[in-house]
Amino acid sequence: MPLDRNWPQFGDLLTSVRLRDQWNSLDDKIAAVPAGPPGPPGAPFADAVVDAVNTLNPGDPATVSVTFDGTTVHFTFNLPRGGDGPPGASGGPGDQGPPGPPGEVTNQQLTDALAGTARNPAGIGPFSGDFSDPPTQQEMRDHRDYVEAFRQAVMR
Repeated sequence: MPLDRNWPQFGDLLTSVRLRDQWNSLDDKIAAVPAGPPGPPGAPFADAVVDAVNTLNPGDPATVSVTFDGTTVHFTFNLPRGGDGPPGASGGPGDQGPPGPPGEVTNQQLTDALAGTARNPAGIGPFSGDFSDPPTQQEMRDHRDYVEAFRQAVMR
């Protein structure tokens, strides 16, 4: 069946035979497109790294430089900062605000923040047991023990 670009319409009955015919028609059209000549392969790269982001004066144009060392693409961005805003209501800088909270977190604060959250079960690998048909009682115990270890890992 040839490709019908107007099917399906809203409300049409969809059948697997009709859909398959549509896909096969598209596949035939794609297969008929001639391939161009192969081009030279591009250089492979394994990583992309931002080496620097530099601040420029207001009005300077933004630029980016890119280098490739054979395995890593390196980017350096040069971005202008915004212009100064208008002065505040008093015409000058505002009053000094109160000091902020300390930058260090105590162990107790960390414990309190983590309370009630799940642990990371990354240390528990996939279940490595196997089941016979029918499963033995020991196989079921092994699976029960694995599930319990997982449950304990994600509970706090």
